[in-house]
Amino acid sequence: DLDFLVRAVEDSVADMRAAGAAPAPAAGGRAERGEASHEFPLTTAQHRMYAMCQSPGAEFAYHVPIAMVVEGPLDEARVREAVHQLGRRHEALRTSFKLQGDGLVQIVHPEVNLALEPVSVGPGGNDAIDDAIARFIRPFDLGQAPLVRMGLGGLADGRHLLLFDAQHIIFDGMSVTVFVEDFLRIYSGEV
Repeated sequence: DLDFLVRAVEDSVADMRAAGAAPAPAAGGRAERGEASHEFPLTTAQHRMYAMCQSPGAEFAYHVPIAMVVEGPLDEARVREAVHQLGRRHEALRTSFKLQGDGLVQIVHPEVNLALEPVSVGPGGNDAIDDAIARFIRPFDLGQAPLVRMGLGGLADGRHLLLFDAQHIIFDGMSVTVFVEDFLRIYSGEV
């Protein structure tokens, strides 16, 4: 049961904090829509990722791309609404990073413009899809939210290409599952 798992994780984190094995929660809490931005310290992993992203030639090295070929009809308006809702629901999708004082902070913005980009897919089957994906993946400016983009393009045979690209500093392997499941629930009207 999901509630049991959530309580177990919360209890475990509380026990680790009480034992000094985990840091105290960041001040400020969650940034809700319409509130001011909230700043939080970076995790150790985020510090490393930020430093690696500043290395020459690393512009494309730390991306988490997802490409899905969708069979059958697709309601573009519902896809756009799902993308918008994802931006409202997930703080990571509204996060940017900046140097402040003598350190780095992550900023959770109350709102960002998470838009669905048009993707042009020419004729040519899988090669055309590969070319569209390569054009879609572009460097992110870590100081500008969102550090994620989504795109949609039609294929010649009536299928659709749905693309997603996120900077790894805000998105990891576990996030992929959560994101895709949430997107599908929103698109299907379950949420």
